[in-house]
Amino acid sequence: MNLQTSSAAKMPSLRSLPPLFLIAPAAILLYSCFLGTTPFHSRGESREALVVRAMVESNDFILPRSNIGEIAHKPPLYHWAAVAAVKATGGLSEYAIRLPSILFAATGLVMLWYFVAVRPGSEVASLATALLASPLVWMQNAGHARVDMALTVCLQGTLISLFFVLERWREKRSTAWGWVCLAGIGGLLSMLSKGPMGLLLPVAIAGLYALVLLRKPYLDTIRRLPLLPLVGALLVALCVGGLWYLKAYASGGDEFFKVHVVNENLGRFIDVPDFKPGHIKPPYYSVVYLAVGWFPWTLLLPLVGTALWQARRELMKPEYSPILFCVCWVLVVFLLVTLSSAKRSVYLMPAYPALAYLSAWAVGQRTDSDLGRSARVGFTLFAILFGILLLLLAIVAATSVETLEAWDQRWGLDLEQNAAAITAFRKGRLVLFPLLLAGCGVVAATMMFWRRKAAPMALGILSLVMVTSGASVGAYVLRHLGQMQSAERFMVEVQKEVPDGAVLFMVNSQYYPPGYYAARPCRISADSETMIETPGSYALSSEKHYLRMTDAFRETFEVIRKSHPYAADGRRALWLLRHREAETE
Repeated sequence: MNLQTSSAAKMPSLRSLPPLFLIAPAAILLYSCFLGTTPFHSRGESREALVVRAMVESNDFILPRSNIGEIAHKPPLYHWAAVAAVKATGGLSEYAIRLPSILFAATGLVMLWYFVAVRPGSEVASLATALLASPLVWMQNAGHARVDMALTVCLQGTLISLFFVLERWREKRSTAWGWVCLAGIGGLLSMLSKGPMGLLLPVAIAGLYALVLLRKPYLDTIRRLPLLPLVGALLVALCVGGLWYLKAYASGGDEFFKVHVVNENLGRFIDVPDFKPGHIKPPYYSVVYLAVGWFPWTLLLPLVGTALWQARRELMKPEYSPILFCVCWVLVVFLLVTLSSAKRSVYLMPAYPALAYLSAWAVGQRTDSDLGRSARVGFTLFAILFGILLLLLAIVAATSVETLEAWDQRWGLDLEQNAAAITAFRKGRLVLFPLLLAGCGVVAATMMFWRRKAAPMALGILSLVMVTSGASVGAYVLRHLGQMQSAERFMVEVQKEVPDGAVLFMVNSQYYPPGYYAARPCRISADSETMIETPGSYALSSEKHYLRMTDAFRETFEVIRKSHPYAADGRRALWLLRHREAETE
């Protein structure tokens, strides 16, 4: 499949537009299965939800202090979008707070389709969009109240705009002012999603792409680059975004500077005092997280590498400019995550749109002839593994609890470690029916994959199978898992137990899920003496933190109520403690 000779941005033909109008509604419908009835039970979601709740209740949209006394750890774009969703839906709810992520995800799919469709044609555009819609990490974050999807899509819009600006200069030596403005807006939104790195990352990617394109004499080439419009747009974005930083610093002072500038940016790359980032992993974990997060399309990466190697002498030609740009895109994001001490699979998600395009292009390049036996064997192995997974799920759903416990004792399966997930699956066993249909889809896709030139359609079917399977699991299983692990019911009991006006401590930790559902402010404290010297107070603590406190603390505070095993943060039980002098106050 050959690329078009011109890479200038132009509207797709009317015949290719119907997929565009189907992408956003289909994405919103399928990803909505992850929203709504699943209570907050993880630290990450609850932390952002606390900020949204604080904004709604205090009308402070710059730097509100949450119910547990913390300032926001991230810039406010996602929180502002969630507040707008809360206002639009009529009240504070899990659905409203998660809604921006699904809208950002749908927007990202539409933007990728447009970016690809103006060049190779709608067939490859549809395949690239399907590949982006279905990786595990993308589907998970499409329904999460986290800033990662907002950052990914804002970076995607910025990079696409910068690419079209550079392509207009490359082809016509003129400035695409509309794309320049969109690049500035995208840079501003990226900065307000995750901080200065949201602005520096697209500049680094576009800069690397421009350097690769440089021709002798270099100085003359640099002079002809549309530097003034681009630098002006990005400086405007920096100044406008900087206004929030100035107002937030005026509100939060050194605490804000420490959290947002030092910890969340510098602390990821260098050692800073009194801060240890979470998820510290060695550099090679970037490869691991790319393989896991991009699954199942990790199986296509060898094909991408082969296609790039075969086209290495053609990459400097104008018709291959989007491919070269996407290579720069992936390399910079991967290098940044590798250099960072903190690593999670979601940190590589900004590279997914480029990976989706490269994967679709590589498949298109090979299906004019043959994908090769190795690719087909790999696809078949994936189908077999998927079938084994369906069989195991069916066994878990159909087997009694007593039998599962007997198996656990006999073979040491450590089912206790995943007791909540197994129970949730058994409660949502209706998921087996859509999963069985998904298995049929995998079989059909595998059979098509072995046919010549049918690989793009087979991959499209498999993408649809992945998304619908994920939506089914979200609707039937994750809802029950969230309800089992949520602190909402326990915090209702705490509200009844703790009198009005009493101080409620959180012992030595930020319990974000209980904090979101708490009806009163909570004070985080690791100081035993302070809590001991507060008669009539109550405290929330996990068993681990309670046992680590001093003997005097344990003698002063008695345990009056215990939650289910997951209320603290989705993994540990939560205890309600009462000061022994509370009854006499």
